[in-house]
Amino acid sequence: GRSTGYRRGKEDFIFGQVKQGVEVANETRRVWHSSLEKKGYRMWSDGKGHDIFAKLGYYKDGNLILVEPEGGKVRVSESRLSAGDRVWIQKQKEIRGIQ
Repeated sequence: GRSTGYRRGKEDFIFGQVKQGVEVANETRRVWHSSLEKKGYRMWSDGKGHDIFAKLGYYKDGNLILVEPEGGKVRVSESRLSAGDRVWIQKQKEIRGIQ
């Protein structure tokens, strides 16, 4: 939306519009993430609070390439991932019979 100028007494109305816009955007993003999770995307973390929503595109000898929904690629070492992500990788190796 767009709002120009100042009108006394309209602060609550404008704040409500902004708040509703944020809620709609968050819900849209949640639905989008949910649809992509079915395609292998997940939230990855480096243990320092840096997160990326991507899918595993490549893995070899502890090196990964994570592919973002928009096509961006991030190269990362397994040792830099959070403990939870390293456990996920280990489980995927077991499922696939990889050492």
